[in-house]
Amino acid sequence: MNICQSLLLHPHCKEFLEDLVTGDDSWVLYDNATQHAVWISRGDEPPAVPKPDHHSHRFPLCCWWDARGMLSWELLSQGTTVTASTYTHQLKKLAQTTRENQPRSENVHPSMTMTALMSQKRRSKRW
Repeated sequence: MNICQSLLLHPHCKEFLEDLVTGDDSWVLYDNATQHAVWISRGDEPPAVPKPDHHSHRFPLCCWWDARGMLSWELLSQGTTVTASTYTHQLKKLAQTTRENQPRSENVHPSMTMTALMSQKRRSKRW
């Protein structure tokens, strides 16, 4: 506990916390349906409109952000799962974007955290 408190008291620690990048992937509903107006005569029934199947429009969305806001996001194609190669590709793209947009972070290296490794292990074992 003392070490954590001493780290928070250092003036450069604020920059460290602001530069911390985190990410998450989640399934999102993407439905680009449009509604159409239909003219009907008085007393006529409106045409039946089937209820949309929301499960068929779910896509994986991967987001990366820091304290200042969103850094990168990618909407994957339907049915795609996030594998180690997908994750590595996103980390490399994120590192390149971060180098371009934040000049002071020149030593950005993509790496997998323990949480990401455990998440990958859970997915592979379908936990």
